[in-house]
Amino acid sequence: MHSQKGSVLVLVTFICAAVLFFTTFLLDLNSLDVRIAANQRDGLQAYYLALTGLEVIFAVLEGNDPFYQGNENISFAGGNINLKVSATEGSGGGRRVQIVSTGRSGLITEQIVVEFQSFPASSGGADAAGLDWYDGESGVITPGYHEAEGTISLGGSKLPSLSLGGGGGRGTIFSAEQIIFKSNLTIEGELEMRTEALILQKNVHLCSHGGSLLLLNPSGDPLYVYLRGEVTVPGGPLLGPGVYRLPSGTEIRGDPTMPDLQHYRILPAVPGTIVFRKGIPT
Repeated sequence: MHSQKGSVLVLVTFICAAVLFFTTFLLDLNSLDVRIAANQRDGLQAYYLALTGLEVIFAVLEGNDPFYQGNENISFAGGNINLKVSATEGSGGGRRVQIVSTGRSGLITEQIVVEFQSFPASSGGADAAGLDWYDGESGVITPGYHEAEGTISLGGSKLPSLSLGGGGGRGTIFSAEQIIFKSNLTIEGELEMRTEALILQKNVHLCSHGGSLLLLNPSGDPLYVYLRGEVTVPGGPLLGPGVYRLPSGTEIRGDPTMPDLQHYRILPAVPGTIVFRKGIPT
């Protein structure tokens, strides 16, 4: 009898241990599933937080300060976004921008890196002074029709300003695939630019009573204007720094009543140069 009771007790103990082990295993398995689901949720949340950070920086660059650099931390939707914007100034006026947006939710972080060329370099091409487009010492622009192939540059570090006097009429025309001004430009007369891209590394001032800039793309497509300084008229600034995609035929006059052209300003990136990394499709 005692032997049978002992056997039953051992069996019951074994069964209880097995049930306890199996219950613990199920609880651990359920806890693991919960942790996996939580990590997947946090990973997706962190990813979208990183995307949100990019949208914030794009809005700043496009609408407020196209040359912004710095670090920012934003608490949003129960998570955190860390933003770093840096730029490298290259030779010839080029500018490479990098945006690093890191989203964090719980213990999970996701990072997106975006790089783009915000200002094209001006290396190469012909100096327009050698083609008699302007006087290399005084910076006075020569009236007339000036045409060349490829990239043409005017001015430089040794020449603080270029100027076009009044009375030149529509006969003062520059025509090239890409035209670069490396010095400040003052326009008293009428200057016509026939180009696909106009790069203005300094300020442009349009004088009243005749100062105007006509922009034409020979193909009829919009043309890109890369502006590092400002375009001013007698009443004050007209265009701020940035990249503008202007319709062919746009005329900018030295008139304080000029319509607002700021809405033509786009994300300050040379077209086709934005590169996404860290798992984001290009």
